[in-house]
Amino acid sequence: MCLRAAGTFGVLLAIGCSDGAEPGVAPSGQFTAQVTGSQTLYLAGSASTSTSTSAFGTDTVYWVGMLETLSPAERRTILVSCQGHGAPGVGTHPISPASECQGTYSRTIGSPSIGVSREDGLYADTGSVTITRRSDQQLQGSFRLEGQMTSFGFPAGPLTVTGTFVAVPMQ
Repeated sequence: MCLRAAGTFGVLLAIGCSDGAEPGVAPSGQFTAQVTGSQTLYLAGSASTSTSTSAFGTDTVYWVGMLETLSPAERRTILVSCQGHGAPGVGTHPISPASECQGTYSRTIGSPSIGVSREDGLYADTGSVTITRRSDQQLQGSFRLEGQMTSFGFPAGPLTVTGTFVAVPMQ
C-alpha cells in the first residue's frame, strides 16, 4: 500500500535543491531533510498529504509524501505513512515494520523512456514521526528513519534520514 501511495506521489512535480544547508523548519508545502550514513545528502522539495487504500480496499493509509526532483531523470522520495483515515495526532509515533507507521526513502536515477539506471532505498527498521501542528490546511512535524540502505536490492550500509515538513493536502 505504501508503494501505491509513493507511485501516486511520484507523478507530482516539485522544486528541489541540495545546497548543503542544515534542515530547518520548512515553509508550507515543503520539507527539508538530511541523509547520513551510506549516503550524505541534504534534501528539500514539496510535501503533501493524502489517504490511499490498499489494492484490496481493506486498509486505509494516511501519508506524508516528500519529493525532491533534481531533474526529469533524478528524484528522491520520502514517504511516512500511518494506518487510518486521518492524520496522526500531535505527539511522537514510532516507525517500524510492526508499528502503525512506516517510513521509506528512495533515490531513483533514470526515466521511463530510458529505464531506471539506479535505485537506492530504505525501508525504515526504526524511527519516529513527531507531529507538532495539525489542521485541515497543513500537517507540521519532523521524522527520523533508520535502517539498512539497499542498492538494486543489495545491502549497501546503514542509513539515517531526518528532517522536517509542513505538508499540505494533495490537490
